[in-house]
Amino acid sequence: MTEAERLGTVINGSIGALLSIIGELDKREAWRNEGAASMPQWLAQRCGISEGTGRSWSHVAERLDDLPHLNRGLKSGAVTFDKVRAVVDMATPETDASILRQAEECSVRQLYDLVRSKQKVTNEQEAADHDLRHLRLNDAQCSISGRMSKSDYAVVSSAIEGRTRDFPSDGETPYDQRQRDALVSLCRTAGVGRRTGGSGGSGGSGGQSVDRVAGGDIGGGGSDSGDIGGGGGGGGGGGGGGDSGGHSFPAHNIDSAGSDALVDFVESGSGDLADIADPVGTFAKPGFFVVAHTDLALLRGGTGTAEIERLGLLSSETIRRITCDCSVALALDDAFGHTMYEGRSRRFPTGAQRREIARRDRRCRFPGCSNSKFTDVHHIVHWADGGPTNLDNLVTLCSHHHHRMHEKGWEMSGNANGVLRFVGPSGRVMTSRPSPLWTRRN
Repeated sequence: MTEAERLGTVINGSIGALLSIIGELDKREAWRNEGAASMPQWLAQRCGISEGTGRSWSHVAERLDDLPHLNRGLKSGAVTFDKVRAVVDMATPETDASILRQAEECSVRQLYDLVRSKQKVTNEQEAADHDLRHLRLNDAQCSISGRMSKSDYAVVSSAIEGRTRDFPSDGETPYDQRQRDALVSLCRTAGVGRRTGGSGGSGGSGGQSVDRVAGGDIGGGGSDSGDIGGGGGGGGGGGGGGDSGGHSFPAHNIDSAGSDALVDFVESGSGDLADIADPVGTFAKPGFFVVAHTDLALLRGGTGTAEIERLGLLSSETIRRITCDCSVALALDDAFGHTMYEGRSRRFPTGAQRREIARRDRRCRFPGCSNSKFTDVHHIVHWADGGPTNLDNLVTLCSHHHHRMHEKGWEMSGNANGVLRFVGPSGRVMTSRPSPLWTRRN
């Protein structure tokens, strides 16, 4: 393992030296002498790489010419090419040194999170993104594809993930199949509610459009595989039914009305999730839980940032609309903007603490792990050993690494708000830090 790490450092240093040569050749346009149309094309011909890789090398080489700290960091092997590529467009000669320090501490994924956080989202951009929403039903394949805004996607994904927990794993059924079962279950629940005079949601698409999205099999006959997308004989929203007769039926696009209807249908079918997402009844139904963080000044019409969990930044208009349409949880923060501490008053973290931990960690904190779904909050110093239920003693771990920490030979120590140390049976020390989007508030 040590040899692999050493060779990785050597490779990064070699790439750094190569990029310096590429930058110099590109400034002189030396590639023209051999008939190439561009530096990436010349690199593809001379170095046997793809033009895509050539474009990446050329771009980073050009930017590094003005960024001496990142340039030296790459040549010395202190940072990898992937890390430099992630931050090179964000860095300036003034911020070069500080960004190098951040690149040394953060993972590649954390650096991309940081870069995305710098990209302002305007109301016009979100309006244009909302106009691109659509839902496509493929009757031949009984499949659904579509696109929706971040806020609508958060509603649908949160409701589906919440209902998926009602279908515990049997060790054989894959997670994506359980998600499909959850979506069908939500649609069945909503369909029954509408036929029996239930609330049915608040979307503007109307019951008729919703029935078309869900297909004629919701709550009725037909094959299970045709519940959504019209595979059954009960009218799948666009011809073909369940018997293709050897013919290929085209997919049909329900466009924005279908996308809106799906959101409305999932919302109306998820009311019974309230007790799962909010067992103490703090929030109004429906019970799926979507978390967004925002500066109070932004809600008051001023400036600031807003972010929807796991999906990225929101515009000011979207976050104000969300807070009009939902219940709002007020979290009391400490002087650094971090949520309150519970000490030994309770063993399990509060909902507010869990949301703050999710914002801090964003995914499993084990070095190199990117799992953000199958996770739970874990005490660093166990509760039974006197560990407090405070943010600095609570960390996000996926199921796999949670079990690892309870195996002989593995140790975890440190401050979850700062540096965590993981030591395995080999004795190698690995470190992990919170998301830079959280720590920069200090």
